[in-house]
Amino acid sequence: MNYYRKIGNIITVLAFLLLIATLFGSRYKLTSEALQHTIENDEEMKRVELALQLIKDKEYSSLFHFVHDLKQSIVAYNDDVRMKKMWSEIIYTDHILILTKASSYGWVKDHELSLFLIILLLFTAGAICHIRTQYSKLPGIHNNNIFFDKLNARGWIG
Repeated sequence: MNYYRKIGNIITVLAFLLLIATLFGSRYKLTSEALQHTIENDEEMKRVELALQLIKDKEYSSLFHFVHDLKQSIVAYNDDVRMKKMWSEIIYTDHILILTKASSYGWVKDHELSLFLIILLLFTAGAICHIRTQYSKLPGIHNNNIFFDKLNARGWIG
């Protein structure tokens, strides 16, 4: 019975490792198509495109570096516009999430549904294998060393 529990733990760990691997399986590149696809307002589009011209068409392998440079470019643009007191040119809306999603590509983006289903099935199979041992015991009284538990044998309470 312990054999199934160990297999369930191994399957769950594999699912967790695959889930973590999906965080690092994409690349990011901000293109004109991604900007046009995510921002509908033409005036806002011109301001964002002007703010992000330094990181446009630059490839990033890390999500964290991409988001950092994206935020820094918008902050630098807004600071410059505030210095010139052009209040109508400030970018107030937050486009970080939609631009990041539109700029990502790689094996995770190509296989989103299949990765989701594989991870979900691995977690489910691991849980079923782990829990199976609890429900497959023979009927009757089971000692399970409860008598020697500190909480029940007056070890902690007194």
